[in-house]
Amino acid sequence: MAAVLFARLAVLKNQIGGLSETEWKQNFTAACEAEDAKRLADWDLDWLALCDGKRFFRDLYQAYGVKVSPIKFKKMIVERMQREQTDSWVLVEKLLLDGLKVN
Repeated sequence: MAAVLFARLAVLKNQIGGLSETEWKQNFTAACEAEDAKRLADWDLDWLALCDGKRFFRDLYQAYGVKVSPIKFKKMIVERMQREQTDSWVLVEKLLLDGLKVN
C-alpha cells in the first residue's frame, strides 16, 4: 500500500519538492502500525459492541464509492463466501440449518 500511495505522490513530487521516498514510507508505515495497534486494542476490549455488519457495509460504500446497490453488493459477498466455503459461511450455514430444524 505504501508503494502504491507513494507512486501517486511521486507525480506531485516536482510541485511539492523535498519529498523523500524512504522517509515518507517509514512515516506512513509507522502511522498505519500505530492506528492498527489502537484499533486492535479497542477491538480486543469491546469487539462485541463494535461488530456491526450494517455499519461495515455503510463504511465500505462511503470509503470506496461502491457502484452497485447495497443489496446486490451484500449478495455478491455472501455468494462468494458460500462458493469459497469460508469459516464465516460455514458458521452461518450451520446456524441457519439448526434454526430451521423442526422437531
